[in-house]
Amino acid sequence: VYHQCHDKDKPAPMTMTKLYTSLIRTLLIRYLSDNSSYKHCTKIIEFTDLPDKVYEQLQQICKTAYRGVANGQELIFYDLPDGFETLGLMQEVHELYVDKGDCVSYNFLHLTIQE
Repeated sequence: VYHQCHDKDKPAPMTMTKLYTSLIRTLLIRYLSDNSSYKHCTKIIEFTDLPDKVYEQLQQICKTAYRGVANGQELIFYDLPDGFETLGLMQEVHELYVDKGDCVSYNFLHLTIQE
């Protein structure tokens, strides 16, 4: 699967950490290429190569992930700030309750991305 999405000449990551780092990098590149403001920024070697605003949003996602792990595997987040960008690493879920109205929650695409 890795070689279907990446350069076949490059060796596949040898550790799970490197594999998930590569997955996160790929999701960020997809986010940048889908966003007209960042189409010119799709060559990412290190996370610090991200545009400043996206890098700040990534740091906010990292803090959210850490908070969830530190709080005993909190997997669903309801209290994220307005304008929160998921950068393709989280999904936004809208639920409609008869007595509460619209409720928005966020969760990571996979637990290993959160960890």
